[in-house]
Amino acid sequence: PQHIKEGVIYFNVNVEDRHLHIKAEKEHRKFERKYKIHDSYDLNQTSAICKDGILTISIPKYEDRKAKSITVKVK
Repeated sequence: PQHIKEGVIYFNVNVEDRHLHIKAEKEHRKFERKYKIHDSYDLNQTSAICKDGILTISIPKYEDRKAKSITVKVK
């Protein structure tokens, strides 16, 4: 798990079994969320950055699974 300290906010970001776990703590308040991530995302490339108290998490899609566009003719 990654522990990030931003001011007095502590963040813990962890990926396990296709689930993203986010925990935050500020003074005596706690926040915790768990998200199931679709298998089209590459969890090994997950990154997180905290700036001005805002936690941004990036999880890229696998290149071969990105949406492809097609042209549809309208009659």
